[in-house]
Amino acid sequence: MLFAFMLCLTKFGSGCLLLILSGLIYSSAFSQTGQKMVEYTPDFKFKEGIFISFDQVKLNKPITKTRIVTKIGAGDFEYFVKVLSEENLTYFDDYGIQKIIKVNDIWGYCRKGMLFINWQGEFNRVPVIGGISYFAALVSVPGSRFPDPFDPFYPTVGTTDNRQEDMRQFLIDYETGQVLDFSYDNVAQLLKPDNELYEEYKALKKRKKKQLTFIYIRKFNEKHPVSFPVN
Repeated sequence: MLFAFMLCLTKFGSGCLLLILSGLIYSSAFSQTGQKMVEYTPDFKFKEGIFISFDQVKLNKPITKTRIVTKIGAGDFEYFVKVLSEENLTYFDDYGIQKIIKVNDIWGYCRKGMLFINWQGEFNRVPVIGGISYFAALVSVPGSRFPDPFDPFYPTVGTTDNRQEDMRQFLIDYETGQVLDFSYDNVAQLLKPDNELYEEYKALKKRKKKQLTFIYIRKFNEKHPVSFPVN
């Protein structure tokens, strides 16, 4: 291999080198999963099923309906909603061993090619997928309310803590699968692998960041596309 490489470089120069490297990269991407890898686009359809972990998402290898133990019919329109409303999920792994996992511990699922992430016990669609992914979710946050003397359900002394739902935005780091709060600092952190975009974004004033954050996420995803195995 080394001899062929040196001979090619001597006779044909750097063009041959680029061709060899391109072939090696493609071969590596193909061999890591045993399947052909394709660059993600909005038209890409993930395989339908339940993803136990984010690693399964990256491999496009969910637990399919045929491996899930349930009395719910596979053709039921609300199949995933019903299956994931239970406390536990029973399924067969790659080795045919039956396993049980708490629904709260699974990453999410795919229905009709679309990804839904499990966040605080609710499943939310992930509309932006790439090196920096994005989703929004209703989350329960603490709040306080001063008592109303005319409201019989609240005490008349002090304050009471209560919960309220608030729409929040989140980011997913493709490299680690970590979910981060949607903030300027976290966006900047995820842009770091691209020094040019990172420095540009850091230099923006807060008002401009508010206007351009999604544009920078899109630029990053376009410059650093992710790939998945085809179904």
